[in-house]
Amino acid sequence: MITLDESLDASTKTIILEKTASKSDTIVTSMATISLPGKTSTKSSVKTSIPVTPSPFRGTPPPTPTTKIPMGVPVKIWKDIPVMPDAVTGDSSEDRYRFMLTANVDQVRDFYKAELPKYGWKFGTQGTGENGATIFIFTKGGAILSVSVITLGKIVIVTLAPI
Repeated sequence: MITLDESLDASTKTIILEKTASKSDTIVTSMATISLPGKTSTKSSVKTSIPVTPSPFRGTPPPTPTTKIPMGVPVKIWKDIPVMPDAVTGDSSEDRYRFMLTANVDQVRDFYKAELPKYGWKFGTQGTGENGATIFIFTKGGAILSVSVITLGKIVIVTLAPI
């Protein structure tokens, strides 16, 4: 069992991942439980299969990316920026929008490289953040948009953040 607890404020979530492997370790069932602290009536569960590869590292594993899990109903457009149509959850704050869906980094990149030009954005560059997230930078006039992607198996959490 792996537990990740992000209890910084009332909007953070707790994630509990449990894995069960078959005899050959090729079939893995994972369960993620996500709950909002202090609100016993708000609880959500997502079940998914996530492939697990044994770590080649001995001792302390390398750091892994962490992020807050969005829990709300996703929107289609946020501040004139399209949200991927297969988003299953989404949350916004004043300066960013975060959503979750089943996809990979290439699918997120391809979607935004195709859709953002329709809104006047131009692809600038791609890189990796300190937390391991893949980051795509788009520009529009003097504005900059960061699209960052955290990968959790077959699930990604995408953050849209105008800079």
